[in-house]
Amino acid sequence: MESIEKKEESDREIPLSELYSYTHYLYGEAFLGSHQGMRFRLSREPLENVTFRKKEEWAKDARFLLYI
Repeated sequence: MESIEKKEESDREIPLSELYSYTHYLYGEAFLGSHQGMRFRLSREPLENVTFRKKEEWAKDARFLLYI
């Protein structure tokens, strides 16, 4: 039973190949997608363009949020 439950859980995971690379989110863009009928939104918060800032400031007070 445990192996069946684990397989079902892994089927629900969003494959990394379906997501954009890290640099996409630095431009202040969110990614909207769907996987097996499940819609999701992945974004960097705060949602702002940081590409023209110093690299040290890119991750300052930032996090990734996933909404399902």
